[in-house]
Amino acid sequence: PPILNAVRSKLGLSKHALIIPSDVHDYLVDEHILPQDKFVGACGGDILAQGHLNELVEMMVNGHEVSKKSKSVRKLKVG
Repeated sequence: PPILNAVRSKLGLSKHALIIPSDVHDYLVDEHILPQDKFVGACGGDILAQGHLNELVEMMVNGHEVSKKSKSVRKLKVG
């Protein structure tokens, strides 16, 4: 995708270099595509697995994520 090429270019990486999610996050914030107050968390895994999909939907709907350690709600705000 074009955004990944832009991130690699900004970091001075080659066309197929590995980039980590935080590099993409930083790019989106720096380019004013993702306002910091709209960032609620990060989740990962197999998007086809119901548990991972539920976690993503919950974060989008509720604006927070459930801590995997304590199962308590954590409100995340970066910055």
